[in-house]
Amino acid sequence: DCIILLVINLRKALAGDDQLEEFLDIIAVHAPENDFLLIGTRADEVPREKDHIRLCNLLEAKYGHRAEWQRIRRNSRGQKIFAVDNTSGGGSSGVAELRKVLLETARSRRSGLMYPVRFLRCLDRVLAEGNQSVMRLSEFYESIAKPCKVVDMNEVKEVIALLHRWGFIVHYTKHVNSEQSTTESIPKYLQSNESGDVTQNEVEEFIVLQPQRVIDAIAQVITIPEYLQKRVVNNQDRMAKYLHTAILADELLQELWKKFTAQEVEVFRFIMQKHYLLTQIRSKEQREYLVPSMLAYEN
Repeated sequence: DCIILLVINLRKALAGDDQLEEFLDIIAVHAPENDFLLIGTRADEVPREKDHIRLCNLLEAKYGHRAEWQRIRRNSRGQKIFAVDNTSGGGSSGVAELRKVLLETARSRRSGLMYPVRFLRCLDRVLAEGNQSVMRLSEFYESIAKPCKVVDMNEVKEVIALLHRWGFIVHYTKHVNSEQSTTESIPKYLQSNESGDVTQNEVEEFIVLQPQRVIDAIAQVITIPEYLQKRVVNNQDRMAKYLHTAILADELLQELWKKFTAQEVEVFRFIMQKHYLLTQIRSKEQREYLVPSMLAYEN
């Protein structure tokens, strides 16, 4: 059970390019019982409410016969579109109303599960932790769990699993070579031996407190060539090779990720490898990776 948000561009939708057909098909297959909200962005470009009403009528005529369309929640004016002004931050009436409806919807779908207040205090501390985006498990215990009187390790793991499930953190476990520090080695379990078995005998756990920074890191590596070329100063030759072959040198990766800390670089590199967005290539000269998503841009 979840709250589904469909986002469309108001200006493009008025011009006939709403792209809702595909999304409604996906909802019909994967979430046939869920209600959802339709969010119209770029309200600053389409500010008049009569245009919002006209778009609702157009979409009603186009998709009104579908069961999925009937499950869209209405706003306070009876419209099936929540128009949001992207340029006003959280101050626009559209954003405020959207937040109100989301809160009401979430409350109406409470699962009945109850959690100790100590667990929720851990969430408060996570949200207040603005200076550190990545923590080892031991750091999480000392700075987040222990001050909230969550001291039993089973409870700590339960808190982590809960916050991971809610989407406030991302929790990973990786195998570590006991003979090398993690800052000096790529997670070797991504480089399995000939039998495919994991050869490491230690496990390290870390928590990403700001999942958005993971997305930001990935977007620095997998994006359009024009954007990549503008961001590189010292590794132009390596960038040319990357755009031509999708082979990324570690030196170039370090430059693309220069705004991240050394610990973040280590963790984000591991996450990309874990999800096969980055695969290390064995090379005697330098550490290199294949980025499969960039093969589409091969010249």
